[in-house]
Amino acid sequence: MSLNGGTIKLLLIRPISRGKILWTKYVNVLIFSISMLIFSFLINLIIGAILFGINGLSPNIVIEGGKWV
Repeated sequence: MSLNGGTIKLLLIRPISRGKILWTKYVNVLIFSISMLIFSFLINLIIGAILFGINGLSPNIVIEGGKWV
């Protein structure tokens, strides 16, 4: 994508090292991925709370005689 738009050429003619360009792209992808992960977790939490209620967040599990009750 950077090659087609010509932005990589503009970056490479400036006095910025290739390592810094790659590091910046890596950090941007990492931030985007983590933000999408948090966003999808929150959306799923909200939809789950609407459909199934909030009591499922702290279930009471009782083991009696080696069996789950």
